[in-house]
Amino acid sequence: MGFAYFNFTTNFLNRMKSPQKVEQMAKVGLHTAIFALVLSIRHHQLKPIREETRLVAEENRKKREEAERKFSENKGLM
Repeated sequence: MGFAYFNFTTNFLNRMKSPQKVEQMAKVGLHTAIFALVLSIRHHQLKPIREETRLVAEENRKKREEAERKFSENKGLM
């Protein structure tokens, strides 16, 4: 994805005249920086949610294993 974006941008800018190219390069650079910033912020927002989800899944796994163990013990008593 990044390589295709780079190729597209390079080809697009190579077809422009010099004053336009400088202005367009500045716009592309600004948009790329903003996009990277948004992705970084979103990643840091999702990190605690992923950790919480992992902990809940681990807790549920332990409960399920405990229930299975009790079920097999009760089945053995019958």
